[in-house]
Amino acid sequence: MEAAMAEHILVVEDEQEVADLLELYLENEGYQVFKFYQGTEALQCVQREVIDLALLDVMLPDMDGFQICKEIKNIRDVPIVFLTVRDEEQDIVAGFDMGAEDYITKPFNITVLQKKIAAILKRCRTQNANQYIINKLSVDFDKKKAVQNNEIINFTPTEYKILELLILNRGHVLV
Repeated sequence: MEAAMAEHILVVEDEQEVADLLELYLENEGYQVFKFYQGTEALQCVQREVIDLALLDVMLPDMDGFQICKEIKNIRDVPIVFLTVRDEEQDIVAGFDMGAEDYITKPFNITVLQKKIAAILKRCRTQNANQYIINKLSVDFDKKKAVQNNEIINFTPTEYKILELLILNRGHVLV
């Protein structure tokens, strides 16, 4: 179960024109975009924001996209799409080995990219159908676990049942 809100996409791209184009196009598609030209700033964003998908360039000024991918995956399981000029087989294989959902080489078709993003997000929503995520709070109904600001919240069984009841009935008055 997911809150009805715009999905958040992280764009990490050092070519300003490409980053701006991606931001404009994705925002026009209804996504909220966090755009960065360097990896360090992007990782700080991942620490404080809920990200639904990350578009990463491989070649960045401060760290490479593979390193950023590894760091993001250490923070939370976010679908990663590499968007890069590096088209060598070993780079593509390395991207998928790190857990990327896709590896797209530049130049790319923006409409095809949007369709791939939509398909990945749809698949992730289906896989996470028993999760509720809003701002920095994530509740996993299957695991009966809640996480806020990357820290597990400890509930008694009764407290957890109340939380789950409130989430499943949000927008309704319970008596």
